[in-house]
Amino acid sequence: MVAFYTPAKDDPWLNHMVAAVDGPCCHVELAFPDKNYTINRSHAETATMQTVCIYQGGSVEISHKRFSRQNYSFQYIPVTADQLTRTMKMANTLKNSVVRFSKYSMVATFIRVLPLWYHQDTPKGTCCSILTTQLLQTAGVIDRSVNARRVTPSALQRILKDHANSQQFCFGATPFRLNKIRAVV
Repeated sequence: MVAFYTPAKDDPWLNHMVAAVDGPCCHVELAFPDKNYTINRSHAETATMQTVCIYQGGSVEISHKRFSRQNYSFQYIPVTADQLTRTMKMANTLKNSVVRFSKYSMVATFIRVLPLWYHQDTPKGTCCSILTTQLLQTAGVIDRSVNARRVTPSALQRILKDHANSQQFCFGATPFRLNKIRAVV
């Protein structure tokens, strides 16, 4: 699943700025439910999923997070075991290589006149939307012709809405929010 975050009222100004430039999302990450995961409201509020993400000032991380019902919406993308294996292998490689967040790369996803410091396939100097797009390209979900370095969180959401096999959904009436909230994406 691809998890899209829309900022809450009390989020840092940068989250609101990102959403204002190309909204409604300001952050995105991959979430991997376990094999026994079912889509229902009570389970969704307590589900712990493995996620691959990056936040400002950090590096690529793989961790388990519990989702709650505020500010997150999900795009479900069915994948094969091979696609999942390729994606997780790439995610582990990026984590072990300590691929760092780049403010410049993040800004360049929005401001297209800025030159790109890295080739579109290079994992260095990344942000949440670049990382997630590159991982989805590794899985073969998004075509490699899409320049990951020009994809914002909301642009990725639009790309996936056009994906024939994906399903968008929210659990309950509102999107989700992680219990473990970071200060700034």
